[in-house]
Amino acid sequence: MRAFGKVEKPTFEQYEEFLESRCFPRTRDKMKLILKELDLPFYDPLMIIEKTEGRMAEDDFWIKIER
Repeated sequence: MRAFGKVEKPTFEQYEEFLESRCFPRTRDKMKLILKELDLPFYDPLMIIEKTEGRMAEDDFWIKIER
């Protein structure tokens, strides 16, 4: 139950793919309305996760971004 499975040193591309996997799809209908509700200017997985904590309807996992 790890973000990257057995991969101990994920690439930046794998990190980006993981973040995007915890967001609604870029192709979602009426995406601009969702972005407006989140008060985001454009689709950016990290910014979306900061707002939604990467929560998905199908599971109980979430992501906490600490700065």
